[in-house]
Amino acid sequence: MKKFISVIALLTVLLSLAACGAKQPQAAAPAATIDPASPEAMYGHIDQTQPMDGTYKLWNAEGVKNIANHPDGSFELLCNVDMGGAEIAPIPEFTGTFNGANFTISNFTVKGEGADFGFISVNKGKVNNLYLDKVTFLPGGAANMGSFAGKNEGTILRCTITNSTMTVENAAEGAFCGGLVGVNTGDLTNTKAKVDVTYSAAAAATIGGIAGKDAGGKLEFVDMEGFLTVTGSNKTTGILVGQAKDTILNTCAFAGSDNSLDGKLFYNYYGTEENVTGERLLWRDNSRAPEKENIQVLREKAVQSMYDMCTIPWKLEKDIPHTCNCTLLVCNGVYSPTYTQIGIPYNHKNGSLARMRYCLNEDGTVKDWVYELAEQGTFDTFDLYMGNDCSSCVQQAWLTVANSFWFSRSTYQNPALAEHLGTGILPVGDYEWDLGLDVLNNAKYTKNYTQHNGKEVMYESYAQLRMGDGVCYLDESGHSRMVAEEPVVVRDENGKIDGIYSYILFHEQGVQVLDEVNMTYSMCKTFSKYTFENLFNGYYLPVTIEEFVTGEYETPTCTLEGGLEQDNRFALTTGTVKANYSLDYVTMVITDEKGNEVFHHTMFPSVDRRTEDNSNDTHIRLVFMDYDLAHFSAPLAKVMFEKGGRYHATITGNLATGDSFVVKDFSFTNG
Repeated sequence: MKKFISVIALLTVLLSLAACGAKQPQAAAPAATIDPASPEAMYGHIDQTQPMDGTYKLWNAEGVKNIANHPDGSFELLCNVDMGGAEIAPIPEFTGTFNGANFTISNFTVKGEGADFGFISVNKGKVNNLYLDKVTFLPGGAANMGSFAGKNEGTILRCTITNSTMTVENAAEGAFCGGLVGVNTGDLTNTKAKVDVTYSAAAAATIGGIAGKDAGGKLEFVDMEGFLTVTGSNKTTGILVGQAKDTILNTCAFAGSDNSLDGKLFYNYYGTEENVTGERLLWRDNSRAPEKENIQVLREKAVQSMYDMCTIPWKLEKDIPHTCNCTLLVCNGVYSPTYTQIGIPYNHKNGSLARMRYCLNEDGTVKDWVYELAEQGTFDTFDLYMGNDCSSCVQQAWLTVANSFWFSRSTYQNPALAEHLGTGILPVGDYEWDLGLDVLNNAKYTKNYTQHNGKEVMYESYAQLRMGDGVCYLDESGHSRMVAEEPVVVRDENGKIDGIYSYILFHEQGVQVLDEVNMTYSMCKTFSKYTFENLFNGYYLPVTIEEFVTGEYETPTCTLEGGLEQDNRFALTTGTVKANYSLDYVTMVITDEKGNEVFHHTMFPSVDRRTEDNSNDTHIRLVFMDYDLAHFSAPLAKVMFEKGGRYHATITGNLATGDSFVVKDFSFTNG
């Protein structure tokens, strides 16, 4: 029989070969290529169902799902894992170890009906350095539920959950629910979560931002963010823990954007509390609604401008002294080539980033003519000087998005301070703004405004600041800063703002920073931290501009008025460039018939004005929106135009907004 089968097989092969010979050869289909940087290419050879040296190495969704089959095992993530929208059940009681290695498992749903619900139902092991992102948690009828674990009896260390939601529509009677864990008796440390929790199950429950219940556990440096919305009169709620007993709780925070019980905000740290020990507890209030998109764009542009002015690097080849008739130390000294300079230098001009860049070569070194001007006199005497002071630095940043205000002196303006400040500046918050000189003596000083309104009112006003807004104080001198990031607001259990723990980060001009390690010197600081208490004790008023309130942004325009149209050289210096925003500079370029450039010059409007007594106390921060082309007469006089030669001129107006406009483009014959 075996011989017969062999003969049949041989005949089959011969017939196949004959058939192939009768056909045209065909190219083989190309093999599918694998991205060499993909997890499959790098780790596909690893069997995730078998431990290597005692540890399961995970690199895709199938590997993550395999944890449920070995809850007593040791696991390690090798890369970020996108679960592709998969739905999984909670990992059963976990007694092993899971090292996330700072990688992220993302894009999946956890759904289950068990008594303990979370990414892990009950954690008795150790989980560390694990990131979860874009997870939807859907418990059903659970008694203990949290995003990370229903119960934590082990250790959760340095883990993070972001962009996730937990929706509870059905739960057991007397359930415990927490943003991170339902019930904690273990160690939850250095862990953060951004999870929005909506709890609408009808049964009685105890709910907390971090844990529903903590009994003899440890919560340390745990930071929750999101909203906690609870409905039902039979609910016990706490911003941090619903029921806390024998708890060690150290420096934990819940940043609730809309935490509420039946529509009413709650501020209590715990629903019930017994023997809770630890350091200061914080509740970070970020309850402000998101900024409108069009206004946020304006704010970000202004802040970026301020940051760029504060961080532009420049270098010197020799010393340049700088002096001023004021007594400020930052106005009197020597810029040295020993250090790399960081940020626009300090003076009482009104220099923009464009002016600064005009004074520098492409490699960031100062141009030769700057040294020449410095040698002719003090470094604070010429209009093209690159620099500004605290208020004009903020002004220049605002001018990139605004045309509704102007400054005088060195800070801002409200109706009672008209003779000392400017116009178009608005208050932020609900503090009393228009006191009037007849209400308080010397009401031009901001101290009288902060003291008149009191700490609570001013703290609430500081809390309303957004990025791009400003703060200022004014007495015999003054100072200004721009808000770099949204405030961190910390409230006590009574809902009042804690001025010691609440703070804002600012960008500011006028603060000397010498770094001997990196050999840098700056008169600017970025992301400077000041508490609300610092601001109140410094008599700072929170202020803004109209554009950040209304979001109305006028389209920038720039034109030439009154210019000659004749075919002659005099048309170069007649007419006025006019703009509806601050005019940063005007550039004139002239080429000959062959296209060779014979003139390329940039002119800036004046940067400073003073009263007749020339006193330092009366600076006027005017916004210049026009420029007379007659100012080009002097530099043009140095150009040797060929008689009868034909030339082409282009005149460009450049606004603080970053927009450029060709206001005149014409040819002329040199008569």
